[in-house]
Amino acid sequence: MSFAHSSNHKAMASYRNGNLEVIDCECCGYRHLWPIPSEKEVRETYERRFGGSIRSHFVEKKREDAEHWQRVFQRRLGQIREHRGQKPGRILDVGCGVGDYLAFMSGQGWEVYGIEPSESFHGELAQRSVPVLPKLVEDISDDDWSQLGQFDVINMSQFLEHVRDPRAILSAVEKALRPGGLLVIECPNDFNEFQLAAVVSQDIPMWWISPLHINYFDFEALERLCRSVGCEPVGRSTQFPLEMFLHFGDVYVGNPELGREVHKKRIAFEDSLTRSGHGKALEDLYDALAGCGLGRHATVVARKQPRVAGVVTETGDDYD
Repeated sequence: MSFAHSSNHKAMASYRNGNLEVIDCECCGYRHLWPIPSEKEVRETYERRFGGSIRSHFVEKKREDAEHWQRVFQRRLGQIREHRGQKPGRILDVGCGVGDYLAFMSGQGWEVYGIEPSESFHGELAQRSVPVLPKLVEDISDDDWSQLGQFDVINMSQFLEHVRDPRAILSAVEKALRPGGLLVIECPNDFNEFQLAAVVSQDIPMWWISPLHINYFDFEALERLCRSVGCEPVGRSTQFPLEMFLHFGDVYVGNPELGREVHKKRIAFEDSLTRSGHGKALEDLYDALAGCGLGRHATVVARKQPRVAGVVTETGDDYD
């Protein structure tokens, strides 16, 4: 086992997939690639990953699974309503892609805005009339933030795993969130027990370690990040634990066709419960899995704490 040390990083453990190393960083409070890619490498990877034929494949699969994503969005809206109430407000989606989620929220009466640096997605966003700031968060100026204004909800789905400094990103984004507003973060729930067990039982590598993902979070790591920027976690949820199929014998790692088949089985399972009127049981299952730290994705909802003379209050009352 190797250990990496610098003034800002100290590994408690390390993991490998081929020539890629991930460290469990004591300083950061989450796992990340080591060494961390340069800013230039990140920008080139991002454009390569979400451009051209790959972008077309991404859009095609999203459209094919449109009904599934509507369920995901409906559950996410349910979480927001649980912690904020029914009234629509302003929502910012950081890394909004082609705008599926914002289009859904707009249909629910919300005022929507996106941040999306990839030019490959701007055509779809324009067709949907989704206003977007076409920049990396790192490049957004104080004037840009001022023009965006304040939001009731800020959503970040499948985003923080790609950035070099998640805490700095959250610190910048949090300033656009109203006191009492909700920060909703979703990332792959990596290094979970189902994954780690499959590595041993199926004799496969840690396939989730990828050059496309710099950071590797679980629920606790995301909650620590939220607290570090003054947002107190108030809820968790997840999605179906696809890794369970590995333990059923459907070893989809390295087999995209089989991977698509098990994904469809997951959708069929959700469809069966939803169409039969037992959607609440599905929500309860996913919430219970999240409570155990399991599920394919880690979704954390956190509330921005109001401050009194720079001090966060415990009551949640806004005395500013």
